[in-house]
Amino acid sequence: MNNTTSEIPTVCASQFDWGYGIGIANCSDLFEKSWFGGNKLLVKSPKTGVTKQFTLDLKTAENNEYWDGEFTVLLDEEQKLAIKIWNY
Repeated sequence: MNNTTSEIPTVCASQFDWGYGIGIANCSDLFEKSWFGGNKLLVKSPKTGVTKQFTLDLKTAENNEYWDGEFTVLLDEEQKLAIKIWNY
């Protein structure tokens, strides 16, 4: 469920495996390209219809001396939910 009309990509929350407030997905399952290099992502819940914006987690990136492109972690605005996108 990709939305190409917006500058920020939109994906369905059901494309992530969720547990303990963290959603995990492979980039190739979310996007046509095999790498997600964006700093923002919109995630829409199929149950509630609510769309949340997730933004790059700079604090975690800095604490880990940034990532080598293997994965990306983004947080929702309330910093209660996180998504991790593996770049496989």
